[in-house]
Amino acid sequence: MEQRIGSSKTLSAQTTLAAINSEISLEPISQKITDHNVDDIVGDAQLIIDCLDNFDGRNALNQCSVRKGIPMIHGAIWGMEGRITFLHPPKTPCLACLFPKAPVRHEIPVLGAVASTTGSLQAIEAIKYLVNSGPTLKGRMLIMDYSTMRFQELEAEKNPGCPVCANL
Repeated sequence: MEQRIGSSKTLSAQTTLAAINSEISLEPISQKITDHNVDDIVGDAQLIIDCLDNFDGRNALNQCSVRKGIPMIHGAIWGMEGRITFLHPPKTPCLACLFPKAPVRHEIPVLGAVASTTGSLQAIEAIKYLVNSGPTLKGRMLIMDYSTMRFQELEAEKNPGCPVCANL
């Protein structure tokens, strides 16, 4: 949608989704997620789907997920790689167990197909969880290398000294 270049991603997504299905109700939230507003933004959701593009927001979502006991599907892309996992402490590690420090920030070009494919896999995880139709990626991280079309699965382990979820 070239005419939307430079506009808010949130409002652009709302326009696209409303055009696909006029029966859905959408409440776009364009605020940056922070430690101060995350609890209000998440509210009493049944599931958090993390597809943020910054680690500070991811960290705030993770802490809210752990504090409220809401499972979170984490998804991230980096160039031609995508990663997803299902987090629900204390049954699984939290995001801080897996990534205790923020990665060095770099501007990396992203291919839309990488983001949409990774997001589609997150949507499948969400549907499976919400309708209880099969195992999720609890305790596992799926890593997709789209440049070679190789997928691998790694065990996602809790960090017993994690400052976010160790006391659960």
